[in-house]
Amino acid sequence: MLLGVRPRGFTLLELLIVLAIVAIMSTIALPSFTHHLASYTNQKTARQLLSAVMLARGYAQVHHKPFSLCPWSAATQACAGVYSEGFAVVNAEGVLEREFATSSKVRIVNRSGSRQASERFQWDGRGIGNRNATLAVCSGQPTSDNWSVVLNQLGRPRLVKNWATCGGE
Repeated sequence: MLLGVRPRGFTLLELLIVLAIVAIMSTIALPSFTHHLASYTNQKTARQLLSAVMLARGYAQVHHKPFSLCPWSAATQACAGVYSEGFAVVNAEGVLEREFATSSKVRIVNRSGSRQASERFQWDGRGIGNRNATLAVCSGQPTSDNWSVVLNQLGRPRLVKNWATCGGE
């Protein structure tokens, strides 16, 4: 070592200050990150649900026979349970056409959020649905955006942000 020349590097105090700044910034950013992650998960599930609705309606129109969207039980391979556990498009005989998985972090509920969605929706050979309904996708994050698939008998389904009340959040 030469006289008068200090070795290069950081002191312990400098490293601790940087570590404290990173910790503070992480603490500030974490709630925003979890909010955006929950909103993204809700939107992704709602888009899957919208795709399933459009697929069932399209199959009905192409094949000129009824097709349904229903909550799907992977264990029994039949329409059963609630949409939060998964859903599927089935033909008139109940044969699976396409299965959709859901994230365990979301709930699919009615518009008022009072109960989990479990109804079967059916489209006839002309693509006309059997009922009007709203299926809302919600998470456990009270500040996250919820996304809803709004169904009507005659028209195409649509995706709407913050249309429903998630209830219990």
